[in-house]
Amino acid sequence: MVNRMKLSPRSPQRGWVLLWSALLLLWIPLDLRAYCRPHHLQLVSVRRYYTLFLSSGREGVGVGQPLLRETGLHRFRNFGSRCMAAIYWKELPERPYLEFRASVDGSPLLVEKGGSTYTIRATFPGYEEIEVRTDTLQRVVPQGFGGKIDFFEDRIMWGGWRPPIEDYWIVVDLGKMYAAYQQKPLVGSPPPGQAPAIGQAPPTPRPTPAFGLSSGSLPNLPPPSVPRSTPPPTFQQFLTSQVIQLLPVGYRIEGNRVWWHWKQIYDSDGDKRLHVEWRAWYR
Repeated sequence: MVNRMKLSPRSPQRGWVLLWSALLLLWIPLDLRAYCRPHHLQLVSVRRYYTLFLSSGREGVGVGQPLLRETGLHRFRNFGSRCMAAIYWKELPERPYLEFRASVDGSPLLVEKGGSTYTIRATFPGYEEIEVRTDTLQRVVPQGFGGKIDFFEDRIMWGGWRPPIEDYWIVVDLGKMYAAYQQKPLVGSPPPGQAPAIGQAPPTPRPTPAFGLSSGSLPNLPPPSVPRSTPPPTFQQFLTSQVIQLLPVGYRIEGNRVWWHWKQIYDSDGDKRLHVEWRAWYR
């Protein structure tokens, strides 16, 4: 009788404590593991920077091998509560990544690799924006024709997120390739340190333009941080004599860079293909 009287008033309290404890244990993992709904995440802006260059030997490949470094900046806005989403990148078998790093707002993220797929799992705070950054390094391989033509491709994908994409930039920096090309001896030049033979004809200039620059147009000018300048004639000659193809159409030239810019993208079915193809004068 005494035991029942002591336990009776405590029973409701113990029940509430156990109930709240159970709810708390359930709520924490559900909140952290809740996956984002596609219509809650807007891909606000994208900036993708590609740099082509010849290896110095420190990158783990032979000296003079063409490499491609890409930095991608993707800004997302979450219109829902806190959630998590997985973002995927697929590498091409013939052009595997030599490096792949990712971060969110400057904090490194774990990158998971399964087969040819790289995955990051990012947490999106409720009703806020975050920026996902990726830094990759790829080997460029010949596409045939006796190893005298090199190229790289990448898909420009709009879909999978809440529209619109307000800004989408692609910048291909050819400055390092142009500098390497400028160091290439002219056709008919004697070896370094050797004077031309008496009566020898002067060196033949490098080939003149074989294909014209794009006449397409873009909806906007470069951002204020990119100074406007006219490409030097020597760089135009490099483009027209060594760069065989640039896609998509509608690119602009700024210094030693080629760039594309799109605004307010709503059409998720209008994916494009980035394609840069050039003569491998170094091989």
